Amino acid sequence: MGNAPTQSDRIGVHSRADYDEKWLMLAMWQTVSTTIVRGLSKSALKPERFLLFSLTLAAFVFALDAALPAEYSIGFLYVPIMLLAFWIEHRRSILLVATILTALAILGYVISPLSAHYGSVPTIFNRVLAISTIWWIALLALLHQMARRAVLASEQTLRDAQELARLGRVDFFGHDAMRGVISAETLGHLGIRHPGPSLSWREFLERYVHAEDRAQLAGYVDRSLHQHLPFELEFRITQADGVTRRIRCHGEPRNGGSGSPRVIATLLDVTQLRAAEEATRQKEARLRSILETAPEAIVTIDEHGRIESFSKSAEVLFGYMAQEVIGENIRILMPSPHREQHDNYISRYLMTHEPRIIGIGRLVAGQRRNGSTFPMELAVGEAIVGGQRIFTGFIRDMTSRQRIEQELRQAQKMEAIGQLTGGIAHDFNNLLTVVMGNLEMLEASARLKGKDRALLSETQDAAQQGAKLTQRLLAFGRRQPLNPTLVDVGQLVSDFTSLLRRTLGGSIEMRTTIRGDHYNAFIDEPQLQNALLNLALNARDAMPQGGILTIDVTRAEVDADYAQIYSEAKPGRFILLTVCDTGIGMTPEVQQKAFEPFFSTKPAGAGTGLGLSMIYGFVKQSGGQIQLYSEPSHGTTVRIFLPLVENGQATGTEHAKPKPQSFQSRGETILVVEDDARVRRVTVARLRALGYSVIETGDATEALHALGNGRSIDLLFTDIVMPGGMTGTELARRVRAEYPHIHILLTSGYAEPDLLEQEFTDGTAWLKKPYTAAELARELQDVFRTLRVDR
Repeated sequence: MGNAPTQSDRIGVHSRADYDEKWLMLAMWQTVSTTIVRGLSKSALKPERFLLFSLTLAAFVFALDAALPAEYSIGFLYVPIMLLAFWIEHRRSILLVATILTALAILGYVISPLSAHYGSVPTIFNRVLAISTIWWIALLALLHQMARRAVLASEQTLRDAQELARLGRVDFFGHDAMRGVISAETLGHLGIRHPGPSLSWREFLERYVHAEDRAQLAGYVDRSLHQHLPFELEFRITQADGVTRRIRCHGEPRNGGSGSPRVIATLLDVTQLRAAEEATRQKEARLRSILETAPEAIVTIDEHGRIESFSKSAEVLFGYMAQEVIGENIRILMPSPHREQHDNYISRYLMTHEPRIIGIGRLVAGQRRNGSTFPMELAVGEAIVGGQRIFTGFIRDMTSRQRIEQELRQAQKMEAIGQLTGGIAHDFNNLLTVVMGNLEMLEASARLKGKDRALLSETQDAAQQGAKLTQRLLAFGRRQPLNPTLVDVGQLVSDFTSLLRRTLGGSIEMRTTIRGDHYNAFIDEPQLQNALLNLALNARDAMPQGGILTIDVTRAEVDADYAQIYSEAKPGRFILLTVCDTGIGMTPEVQQKAFEPFFSTKPAGAGTGLGLSMIYGFVKQSGGQIQLYSEPSHGTTVRIFLPLVENGQATGTEHAKPKPQSFQSRGETILVVEDDARVRRVTVARLRALGYSVIETGDATEALHALGNGRSIDLLFTDIVMPGGMTGTELARRVRAEYPHIHILLTSGYAEPDLLEQEFTDGTAWLKKPYTAAELARELQDVFRTLRVDR
């Protein structure tokens, strides 16, 4: 008989008999649990539900683990449960699940039924491997949670940025651009209220995009989808309330997967930005307009003295174009010694903040491109822009003001001298009356013998000369008694010419021009004849080798522009009596004193110095004006303006106005060359008012530079006598040689026109100074009429 079976044999027999069935159950459980995990991963359960469900499954697996032997490897059933940790949000919950599953796996192995493989290496290894897998999954779940939180934070940051920037987004997939969808959030960024969650791209185009922009926008998106090209454009949308807004769209192609094209486009409302840009452009335009039209020159420099902006007036004042000086040091606009010291001015101010010019206007000297200097008033302002300190200089040319002030002082001085000499002459006349009366009584006495009577006669002659002298002083002081009558000045000059010819002699050629007739004026005829005689004698003395004396009588209209240039001039209609010689001329210093009594350039004893002063007083007392033009070696011109009498009434008054001119140009371009800034300014203003395009220069060198720039010029209008080494006649010769198509109009108050007309006989016109706007318009009309006929 055999031995009875032991307990271990029974266990082993039982295990082998049921082994296949138990492993089948285990496999089924793993399949079911994995399917449950996958299903839960696709469900919409909340994270806390995943935690509760995972603990419930763990309890079920523990019960199964405690009921089955160790060799069934129930420990691996805890692994699928750990996969649920990927849907648990809290880090502690993940660690809690891993800890519980670990504890259940260990406890389940310990209390599992005894079997032949209980405690064997394979079963322990399997259990340890399951626990390791649990913690590996827990680590992955923790890393997944951290990554998910980072992604969520990034997405939230992106959403916040889009919300703050009001930046919308559109995704386009496939080859049909109309399949794009715009979210309600994006529509809200664009100011569009849409009740639904989204809006199709087609509907968006049809309902909101401006009709003129639809085709272009759709074309850009379609081209980007098919050609994988980025794009950027702006289009307009119209909201429900009719308000139009501007939207900037930027699209970039992306890989949509499976070879399908994809384009991501951003939409940004730039309405306010464009409005701000337009406002900025308008402000800049207004600022540029101010800079270009401001009469004062405006120059901006940085703290290193480099020029940053240069206004139009600054170009005219200094003779530089803006592009020539921007970036250069401001020193180029200064004469020495200010040129060398300028940088020290700025560095001293930056260190000490002691204002020497900043915020304080002062009179300084400027230097033009041609090297000439001029007085200017400079006021400097300071500002900080973009962290950089800039200085803005406001510059006013003081040349005209100083000249006017000098003329005013001269006029006041002449007035004071006139009052003084007139008073003295009046009192001296009283004394001479007593002296001459007593001499006459002595002469009537029979007591005087031969020698005494001779002394008496000599004394009477001296008294007569003294009377004549006082008469001239009274004339200068405008206190002489005048006997004005209605005189035809043209006829008077014509009748007086023969006497003047005999007086001047054969070496002087005399020319008389009387343009028109009826030159009536209320004047003292003998005094006017005396004035003409004095002027003729002065001209003879100025031409010791002979020359030409020209007397011209014409009408002249003095307008407001001319009166602004010359402080003593008054607007109105006058008879212009011009006496012009080709003598040695006068220096500026002599011109300033020419009308002063007793001033003479003649040798001692050769003249009283009262000739011009007497003429000055007579013209002023007659209600007229007198002007003197002279240049060394170019002769002297004296112009006498006498009030014209029309219909028995003098018209040379302040209220008389010249007749307006209706002539307008055809857009011709005129190059003006005039060294006197006041005359140039008025001339340019007159020409532009007539519709001409004007290029202005201050000397012949600048004029040649302007001609060389290639700009079309129709006429050269140049003064004759100018500084800088080249006169107007030399400039005209060069222009005639190099630019024969350009017509020439010459002007001067010094030279004799007939001498120039002999040289420039073809295409050259002459306009005497002073000239009115009407005379300038007529002369230009004649020149351009001839030019059009020639063409």
